[in-house]
Amino acid sequence: MELWEIHPAVVHFPIAFLIGAVCYDLYLWSKGDHGPSATANGLYIAGVLCAAVAAAAGLLAFYKGPASFTDEASHVVWWHIGAAVAQFVLFAVIAIVRWRSRRETTPSWTRVVALVAALILVFAGYEGGYLVYHGATGIEPQLLSRSLRVKQERKIETARRAGEPASATR
Repeated sequence: MELWEIHPAVVHFPIAFLIGAVCYDLYLWSKGDHGPSATANGLYIAGVLCAAVAAAAGLLAFYKGPASFTDEASHVVWWHIGAAVAQFVLFAVIAIVRWRSRRETTPSWTRVVALVAALILVFAGYEGGYLVYHGATGIEPQLLSRSLRVKQERKIETARRAGEPASATR
């Protein structure tokens, strides 16, 4: 196993924890429970901690993964990264605020921000899936179809002629 392969192995944990936290929290709120929820708070904290690990692994994947992605994927990756950073910051703020006010009534704004962060998280996940399934990101070049492999070899050769490292095409 290569180090860059850790990202796709761990990225599902923060998604599950954070979406689960939002859903559970909104469920409690819809039932009229406006008090603190240790379970929701724990899910937010676990999700943020797992997201930090997934982000670090994502950086490894970005810099160390195989350069087999398509040209379109090289643009989409920035949307994926931007959305991932945005939702991480929002969820981190929510986790910190809720942790500090864990014995008091949960601030209503945290639920609204959590819903926005969850939508951003879903977008980031969609973009990540698009990168893999449509952009060939993280796929070993020898596993690509011949036409994609030839296209990628031309791309790498063009980068070499221009004096750029192959990873500069990202």
